[in-house]
Amino acid sequence: MTTGQVSDQPTVPSFGARYPRFALPAFVCLLFLTVIFARKGVYLPLVVLIPFAVLLEQADLDRTLRHPVVLPVVLFLFYLVFSTIFFAADGWAKVLEMMAIWAVTLLFVINLDPLSDRFIERASRFFVFGFAASVVFLGLETLLGFPVFGRLLGWDDEKIIGDVGASMAPFAILAPLFLVALYRRYGNAALCLIAYAFLFVLLLFSPMSAAFLALLAATVGYALFWFFGRRLLVPLQILGAVYILISPVAIAELPTTKELRASDIQLPASWGHRLNIWHFAAGESLHSPVFGQGFRASRGYSDIRNVQGDNRQLMPLHPHNFALQIWLELGALGIVILLWIWWAVTRVLLVLFQRAPPDVSAAIVATFLALIVVSSLSFGFWQTWWQSVMATTVVVSTVFAKMYAARR
Repeated sequence: MTTGQVSDQPTVPSFGARYPRFALPAFVCLLFLTVIFARKGVYLPLVVLIPFAVLLEQADLDRTLRHPVVLPVVLFLFYLVFSTIFFAADGWAKVLEMMAIWAVTLLFVINLDPLSDRFIERASRFFVFGFAASVVFLGLETLLGFPVFGRLLGWDDEKIIGDVGASMAPFAILAPLFLVALYRRYGNAALCLIAYAFLFVLLLFSPMSAAFLALLAATVGYALFWFFGRRLLVPLQILGAVYILISPVAIAELPTTKELRASDIQLPASWGHRLNIWHFAAGESLHSPVFGQGFRASRGYSDIRNVQGDNRQLMPLHPHNFALQIWLELGALGIVILLWIWWAVTRVLLVLFQRAPPDVSAAIVATFLALIVVSSLSFGFWQTWWQSVMATTVVVSTVFAKMYAARR
């Protein structure tokens, strides 16, 4: 191009350079607020509305609609609408909440390229300090037995314990990404080991054992990725699909608590109750295998009690396992769409891993393993706050993959 000529190529502003200063910190801080304090979706309008105008203004809608994850997610949401129309008239608010969460999430992660240096620096700083401050706060509440916000909100002790325990789950899930960001920011391995030890002890003594198991799964996943590299993702993709596909049949083959007691094996009360829930949900899911029993049908079983056992609810609101809940409520058709989403997400991860550094790729794999572990042991799949946790995981993982790929 000679002097004085103007290039015909459009200039693409880098992400972060074009966004208002408040957008990134507001988005990150409000997501953490949702995770910690908004079990019932209190902060959802704020989380959605603050970044949504910015995203719509900046997003390339054609690029967004052509992304491989968008079609199966949209189809899944429309199937929820279909199931709500025919089975759950009270489920509209929940469907609309999920639509809002995933609209913002997909617009954000798909239109995240290219990244500016300013965005990378600020994203790393906000994530490290936001994560660390939240974990320290939860740790003080747990170890000192003084639930500050729970008392201020007037919660009873049982609700406080449940909410503090549940709040630890997202931090177990995001721990691998936090530790990688901490090391890349400060280059101090000892600091990372101290942070990991603090998380390990905190989750070990937390009210929620699933969070501790998620951290263990993340640790194993990180180590396996370092050993096998990107080759690990395809076997994980296959294993995940098989697990989702055969979960009712596989869980039905697990021994019951009665059989375990006959063998002098005594499970902790919470795990014995969970095993009874899984057996009941697996059996019920086989009654309507094609279309399922309807969106949020699990809530209809909350009054049925195990009169031949511990007299506890056979299914308190949900099966405490995401695959069983999809099988029970949406049937094989819902499972097929979920498998499509799983395949699309893992294919996108494979593409991201081609440019991301090995430690970041390993942390993302560990994060998703931890997410699957918690989703398989606790929480209802449709809970607004848990959908926000999954959305946060997708956002943070994508940001990490792209921003550290830019700095390789």
